[in-house]
Amino acid sequence: MPPLPTGPRDISCPIIRRFHRPALRSLVPTLTRKGELLRRGFEHLDVWGRGVDTKFFPIGRVPRDRERSVCLSVGRMTPEKNLEGLLALDLPGTRIVVGDGPQRAELRQA
Repeated sequence: MPPLPTGPRDISCPIIRRFHRPALRSLVPTLTRKGELLRRGFEHLDVWGRGVDTKFFPIGRVPRDRERSVCLSVGRMTPEKNLEGLLALDLPGTRIVVGDGPQRAELRQA
């Protein structure tokens, strides 16, 4: 007789495994995660690492010129995000808001 589930992971894992079974490939962030999932019965796993491609974006010394600083917000433009507060902050450099939503026209005009 199989052991009884002892926690949320033991209950949800068979459901998630069934969901991924027909996939030709499921991507995982690390070899460690791949090993954990293989031990739990997952198949067709490939590692697709996280982060920045340092060959394409070489890591170097970050300039500390505060006048060139950029404060960037990317997302949906809605009142609950308080983007007016972000734009009103007394920060050196440039503030940029990227996105769309109900407040776009209002923020663009301001």
